[in-house]
Order: sequence, then C-alpha cells, then structure tokens
Amino acid sequence: MALTRLLIVDDHEIFRKGLRSLVESAADLEICGEAANGIEAVAAAKALLPDVIIMDISMPYMSGLDATSRFVRKFLNLGCLSSASTIPRKCWPPLSRQGPRAM
Repeated sequence: MALTRLLIVDDHEIFRKGLRSLVESAADLEICGEAANGIEAVAAAKALLPDVIIMDISMPYMSGLDATSRFVRKFLNLGCLSSASTIPRKCWPPLSRQGPRAM
C-alpha cells in the first residue's frame, strides 16, 4: 500500500513536532517535510511533491491562505488541510473559494 506523503507547515515548531509525533504512529502516513512559513511551504511543495499539506492559516512572510491559493492552482491532485487555533470569519470565504481540496 502506498503511503500518503504529508508536508507540515506551521510557524510554531512545537506544533510541527507534536503533529509529526502523531503522524509517525500511523502506518499509512509519511512526513516528507516541514516548513515554517508560506514561502518555505511553496518551495517545499515543489521539491517534495506531497499528497497533502497541513498548513497554518496565519504565518509570517506569506500566509497559509496565500500559499494555499498557489498550491491548488499548480498541483491538481494536492490536498491542503488548513489549521489554526481559531479561524477568523474573514478567512472563511477565501478558504471556501479554494474548493474542497483546501479546507
């Protein structure tokens, strides 16, 4: 069975480490990389070609919303799961416009 390759993107290292710890216990998931902001995420996605990106909405340099809009246009089979401690209402419309692959 093929592993689902994940890219974890969050500006908080402790969150990335915690999520990595959880994912590593799953037999069908593999962490292919990590990034700390949207700019790093775009570069990592191009280089690593993950199946799914788990990405924070609010990050420095390039937000998760901006990075997600770049992903869904360039990588047609990529899923993007947005994460945040809270998602402000103003973020809901941009997220929903990205389609079901980017929620």
